[in-house]
Amino acid sequence: MQANRAASKALCSLLSRLAGSDVYKNVIVEKGGADKLVNLSARFSDDPLVLQEVMSIITTLCLRSPENAARVIESGAGDLAIQTMKKFPQSDQLQRSSCFMIRNLVVRMQIAENRKILLNNGIEQLIRRAKQTHKNCKAAATDALRDLGLDNYNL
Repeated sequence: MQANRAASKALCSLLSRLAGSDVYKNVIVEKGGADKLVNLSARFSDDPLVLQEVMSIITTLCLRSPENAARVIESGAGDLAIQTMKKFPQSDQLQRSSCFMIRNLVVRMQIAENRKILLNNGIEQLIRRAKQTHKNCKAAATDALRDLGLDNYNL
């Protein structure tokens, strides 16, 4: 299992670098990469380092790409953020990464469907808790709340 963790982290590191390119990030999503990343996170749901890497990649895959964000949310990335925030409330890095990922999942969406799904599943309370609990989450949480369409995002 340890070898699988090391291989998973190495794969995530490589994908993270590739996802920095708009061309590659689109190919990753088109070839089912988001589904595979969410599956990987389920397999290593107790490993904060793997989860951190997966969320970082997903954040990058959705950056300035509403099409990718729509596909990624269908893969279960919103559930990944919610589950991670619930499971690791004391991990400031995972909380911050979740906020960044949520923001990129909803920021450029013309249709509010992603926002509704996440809000109906309780993401607002989790983001507010992260914002209050962890100093380094404040800006990321504020941005996520704003881009979720909430009026009182500065509270």
